[in-house]
Amino acid sequence: MVIFLTICAVGFTILLVSLLLGEIADHGGELLHDIGGDHDALETSGPSFFSLRMMASFVTGFGGAGAIGRHLDLSYFASSAVGLGGGMAIAGLVYVVVSFVYKQQASSTVVVSQLVGKIAKVSITIPAGGVGQVTLPAKGSTMTVMARAQDGAEIEYGSVVVVKEVVGDQITVARQP
Repeated sequence: MVIFLTICAVGFTILLVSLLLGEIADHGGELLHDIGGDHDALETSGPSFFSLRMMASFVTGFGGAGAIGRHLDLSYFASSAVGLGGGMAIAGLVYVVVSFVYKQQASSTVVVSQLVGKIAKVSITIPAGGVGQVTLPAKGSTMTVMARAQDGAEIEYGSVVVVKEVVGDQITVARQP
């Protein structure tokens, strides 16, 4: 029983340290983080089964359930099977809770292509055939973007315009009718 309690204590200690330190190295504790060079391939819409939190939850559940099995005078093999089930149950429960919290997160990232059709105000005059700047609301804040006039004409400071197109890191605007 001491073996299972030690396994449980190690898993719980990792969970506790993770909680207190806000995840190891502030990367979400993903053990696969350093394996691949392509970070985008590892990004998911939820927690990873291979995160430190999930594995520590499994180890905690395995040790705790295995200790209960030994307390009930089950063999080490049977206690390990009980531990496996307990570890999967605890890790599954933690996964459900963490997934719920993960889905509650909001992003303030503005995708420039989503600006088409938005109303903006010219903050630096757009000269004829040239580039100026517009300011527009986006995701609860104000964003400034380099802009060209759709018809190539000058658009004065303070004019209200509509975003017509996104070209690279610039937008094309037209006077609001």
